[in-house]
Amino acid sequence: MNKSFFFLSIAFFILFSKNVISQQIEYDTETYTLTELITDVLIEGECYDVNSVISPNNSQITNQGFESYGYFETTNPQFPFEDGIVLSSGNLGGSISGSSVWLGDDDLDLLSPDPLTSNATVIEFEFVPTVDQLNFNYVFASNEYPTFVCNFSDIFAFILSGPGIPDSNFYNVDGDPNTPDVEINVGGLNLALLPDSSIPVSITNVHENPNCSETSPGAVAYPDFFDADNISSGYSGMTVPLNVSATVIPGETYTIKLAVADYTDSLYDSAVFIEGSSLVFEIPEVVDAFECDSYILPEVNVGQYFTEPNGQGTNLLPGAEITENTTIYVYNDDSDSCFEGFEEASFEVNIYNLDEVDILDDVSECSSYTLPELENGNYFTAPNGQGNELQANDLITESQSIYIYASSGPETDGVVQPVCENESEFFVDILDPPPPPNLDNLEECGLANQTDFNLNDATSSIDPEVFEITFHPSQLDAENNENQINDVNPYTITGENETLWVRIFDGNCFAVNSFEIQTLPPPEINTPEALSECDFSEEQLGFTEFDLTTKIDEITDGNPNYEVEFFTTQVDAEDLTIENGLESPYTNENALSQTLFVRVTDITNGCASFTELELEINLLPVIAQSQDIPPLEACDDDQNGVQTLDITSQQEFILNDLEESNHQIQYYETQTDAENDENEILNATAFESAGQTIFVRVTETETSCFSFTSFELIVNEIPPLQSG
Repeated sequence: MNKSFFFLSIAFFILFSKNVISQQIEYDTETYTLTELITDVLIEGECYDVNSVISPNNSQITNQGFESYGYFETTNPQFPFEDGIVLSSGNLGGSISGSSVWLGDDDLDLLSPDPLTSNATVIEFEFVPTVDQLNFNYVFASNEYPTFVCNFSDIFAFILSGPGIPDSNFYNVDGDPNTPDVEINVGGLNLALLPDSSIPVSITNVHENPNCSETSPGAVAYPDFFDADNISSGYSGMTVPLNVSATVIPGETYTIKLAVADYTDSLYDSAVFIEGSSLVFEIPEVVDAFECDSYILPEVNVGQYFTEPNGQGTNLLPGAEITENTTIYVYNDDSDSCFEGFEEASFEVNIYNLDEVDILDDVSECSSYTLPELENGNYFTAPNGQGNELQANDLITESQSIYIYASSGPETDGVVQPVCENESEFFVDILDPPPPPNLDNLEECGLANQTDFNLNDATSSIDPEVFEITFHPSQLDAENNENQINDVNPYTITGENETLWVRIFDGNCFAVNSFEIQTLPPPEINTPEALSECDFSEEQLGFTEFDLTTKIDEITDGNPNYEVEFFTTQVDAEDLTIENGLESPYTNENALSQTLFVRVTDITNGCASFTELELEINLLPVIAQSQDIPPLEACDDDQNGVQTLDITSQQEFILNDLEESNHQIQYYETQTDAENDENEILNATAFESAGQTIFVRVTETETSCFSFTSFELIVNEIPPLQSG
C-alpha cells in the first residue's frame, strides 16, 4: 500500500486516538527557555556548571511556524515519566504528521542504514560533572509504528564527547548479529543503544513485525524493547523505558548532543521523551568509611584531601591507599566555585584486619582428589563463601575451582564492623583416566607348566606409542606398579590357567584390566600300525591305492571330536594354515613304501597332535604262467570217462621256485571262484575229473598278496587192443 494513501485513510482514526490520549500529556514550549530546559528540568542538583546550550537544528530554524522541542508533563499512569523534555521530528502536540520538511543531521545519517534523515531536532550543551556517573531515562515514540517499521528507520541519538570518550566507535547499525560492527565517527559515543549491545535505538531495530523482508532495514529487530499496545505517549507506538549511562571524570568538561530525526520521509513523526531530573549534580556527602585491610580514596568533586584540618598536613590524592585508622579532611579553598558554601568536612577511616586463609597450589589428579586439612579458612565451591561448603577429606571428582574463605564481622567483640572477607583459590584438575584396556584372553595348546605364551598378544589393540604397557601378577600389583613381569615372551604358565593384569599409563593416569591365559590339552592319539596294500597292477612297480580312512579309529580310539588329516610332509602337517589334507583313496608317490604325516585336531579347542603312518606296497607272488605249467594227464583205466587225480602234484610247477612254506596254494574250478576265494577244491589230492581247467590262487602268507594261474587236467581214453 502507498504510504501517503495509507496516511490519508487512517489519519482521522489516529488523530482522534492521539488527541484523546494526548489530553493527558501537556506540552509547554514557552515557560522554559532552551537553557532552562537543561538546567531546571533535565538536571537535578544544587551545584552544576552548564554552558553553551544551543539548538542548531529544529523546526524554527527554517521558520516552520511550530516548535519541535519543549517541556512535557503527564498524569497518565501508563506513561513511565511524570515530566521531562521532549524532542520531536514534527509539531509538538500538533497533527500526527505533516508535510513540513527541514534538514536532517549528519551524525544521525551515519548511524542510520543510509544518509536519509530529515526534520532533525538537536540540543547541545557543555557541562562539568560533579559525579563520575551519568544517567538518564527515556522512551522513543513514533507514528511509524506499527505499519512502517520495516523501512522507515526514524532514529534518536545521545552523543557524549569529552575526556576519555573516543570520537570513533563501533556500532551494529542494522542490528544483525551476523554482520560485523561498523566504525563510525560522530565526534563522541552514542549512548542511545539497546541494552548490552552496540545497536542504535531506531524504529527498524525495535518492533514486533516478523514479516519484514530479508533485505529491508527492519529484517532483524528486538521486540522485547517494544512496549506493545501502549500509546500513552500520544504516538502510535513506543519503546519500553530505556536507560543511558556513562562513566565521566568529575571536574572535566563534556558535551552532550540530543538528536531525533525522521528517516527517508517526513510523513510520520517521532519523538524522544527524556525523564526530568535525570542528570544529578549534588555536593557529595562525606561519610565515615569502614573497610577491610585498606581503603582507597575516591575521586572528590570538590576540595582536596588532607591529613590535618584547614588544608594542613599531607595532601592526599584520589587513589591513595589508607591502611590504618585515621581521620581524613576534605578542604575547599575555592570561594569562587559553586561550592563556596562548602569549606571543610572530615570523615573517619576505620580499617579492620583480614582473617588469614591457607594458600594451596593448583593440583592435577586422576579420577579424584581428597581435600587436605586446613589450618585457616574453610572450603567453598564458589567465591565469597558461596556455593557448597566442603570438608577436609571430601573427594573431588570433577575439575573445578575450590575457594578457601574466611570472614569476620559484622560484629566482633561487640563492635560493629564491615564483613571482612579473605579468600584464596586453587584449581583442582581432575584428569580422565584412560578406559580399561581391551585385552585378549590367550589360549595355547600344551601341557600345564610346560606351555609358553607371548603376553604381548593380549595387548595387540593397545598403541605402545601412546601408552606404557606393563604386566603384573595381581590387581594390587598393577595398581601400585609393583612386581612387573619382565619375561613376557616367552612366558611359561605355572598351571593349566592363570589370571594376569595389565597396567597402561598415558603419562598422567593409568588404568588396569585382567586377562586369562589357559593351556588347552592336545588330542591323545595312537601311532597306527603300517597300512599295507598289494600292487595288483600288471606292471608291479610298487604303486597302489590306500583307503586312509581305515586307520582313523585306530589313531583316535574312535573319538568323534577328533578330525584326522594326512599330509605328505611334516611341515605341511604342522602348518595349521593348511587345511584339507590328502584325499582318500590315496595312491602312494614313492614306490613300495611311503611315510604319511598325520594331523589330529580336537574340534572342541582347535589343538592338534601329530603322528606318522607308514604305507607298505607289496608285490604279488611271481608264479608260473598258465602256458608254463604242463597239463596233468591220466588214463581212464576203468573206461568210464572219469579219473581221480592229485592236482597238488602241480605245486612244484606253479611255485616256480618260491618257498612252499611262505605261500598258500588254493585250487578252484572257475576263475571267478578263484578271484572271490569261493568254492575252493578241498579234495585236491583225490580230485575226480573228466578233464578240465583248474584255476590256482597263490597267496604270500606274510603279505596276503596273491596271484592267479591255471593248468589243464587231461583224462586220456585207453586205446582199444589191436588183434594181432
